[in-house]
Amino acid sequence: MQSIISWEKYADILYVESYGNYVKVYTSEDDFILLRSSLRSLELQLPSHIFLRIHQRYIINLWKIKDYKGNAQGFFTKLKETNIVLKVSRKYMRVFQDRIARISTPEIVMTRNDPGYLFW
Repeated sequence: MQSIISWEKYADILYVESYGNYVKVYTSEDDFILLRSSLRSLELQLPSHIFLRIHQRYIINLWKIKDYKGNAQGFFTKLKETNIVLKVSRKYMRVFQDRIARISTPEIVMTRNDPGYLFW
């Protein structure tokens, strides 16, 4: 797909939320980009070592996870530098726990020519 909006660094994306026939790509607590796409389609375009589907409605940037907690009532993750808390569904919980156990959050410096940029 060619340029629909603009270049956006993967590292700037907090999470993606499905919104009917659209997706909201959140870059901060109050700022998002609305794209006409399915969540599944965008999930296939995002690098899987950075992004993970955690719910029918959400894809999360693993580098932006601040904390996560869970019990018999559910599992939740909190994002860095925000008050955003997202639910991790049971369907995705095992994969989420596995990825969190293996993750390390590197400091990322990207330029426009790096493959870490997403072109919309």
